[in-house]
Amino acid sequence: MKKIFYLLIGVLLLPSMVKADLAAPAIITYEAIVNNPDGVDIYKYDNSTNSYVKTGEKAPYGTTYKVADDNYFCVDYTKCDLFIDAKELTPIEKNYKLDKSLLTDEIDAYVLKDIEIKKGPAITYESTNTIIKAGENIKIRGINLPGYKDSSFENPWYYVEYKGVKGYISILESSITYNLENKDVIFSCDVSITDPITKEELTKIKANTKVNMIVGETDPWTCEYYVEYEGYKGYTNCRTLFMKLDKEYKKQFEEDVKVYKTYDGHNFYDVITTIPKGISVDITYDSPKSHIEYFYEKDDVIGWILEYEDQKPDEENNIKPASKPKNDKLILYICIGISIFLSFTAIVLVIIINKKLREKQ
Repeated sequence: MKKIFYLLIGVLLLPSMVKADLAAPAIITYEAIVNNPDGVDIYKYDNSTNSYVKTGEKAPYGTTYKVADDNYFCVDYTKCDLFIDAKELTPIEKNYKLDKSLLTDEIDAYVLKDIEIKKGPAITYESTNTIIKAGENIKIRGINLPGYKDSSFENPWYYVEYKGVKGYISILESSITYNLENKDVIFSCDVSITDPITKEELTKIKANTKVNMIVGETDPWTCEYYVEYEGYKGYTNCRTLFMKLDKEYKKQFEEDVKVYKTYDGHNFYDVITTIPKGISVDITYDSPKSHIEYFYEKDDVIGWILEYEDQKPDEENNIKPASKPKNDKLILYICIGISIFLSFTAIVLVIIINKKLREKQ
């Protein structure tokens, strides 16, 4: 009879033991690094909503952490009051093993500054003691590392094979340029082209002047383009360089809108005309990542229109709101509560049955 009682206890307590294990602090499994140049958000846990909320603080680029195998982990395990999402970090292994299925297609790149090849895709990895000199043409491949998929930032590390050396280079600080194309462009204000290393001005281009030049991407965090124009090679501001001049959209604005003469990447200057609401006009629209303006050209009028969130070109206005994350924490708490209830019920039943047996004896 006692065996039956113990078996009953074991069966009823099993769910509680499993859930209790899930709720316990996870074992620390690996080191990880903040690879996002903008840093990553630090969260606190809000008991009233059973969710993690941003504190407004950020863990800086290059910071390493001991990471538990959970979505969120404690910044300081002695207090455990602040958290970081582990998915926003890059795991570090002492000897990085490349999964070639994570590599993107090969692209051509041009080295603008001397750049060091590392043994892994993070600043903490050792150097291969190989430097690629400025002026070299190389081929690079992007890496879809865990933590960068479904996130708002890009991986700044690229895989490279150079003179027999295999490793990783960072594109931060505009050290390389890639995706070079010959383009017709226009600048929304007077701009300078600066030397990649000294930052000295090489030449100037006037606002609203259409020119043809070679344009290449650099790292997105400095907001610079690499350009080649009339023998000059250097950087210019990404917010003032406008491309896609050959692609026009029909747009009907919901309110009267002003057309400005120039835009310096921060402010608009000198109203030159106004477009009445309801009037359909042709505009061109560049990348929403780096621009907040439309380019407008009609007859002798060339200018810039401020782009509002509800005024994207009709043909591109198909953005869907992000879905809300599921509250897995609430489900876990419910499961734990049910398990505890079943455990106490089992104990009470055992006590009652045991008491009845003693009374019979």
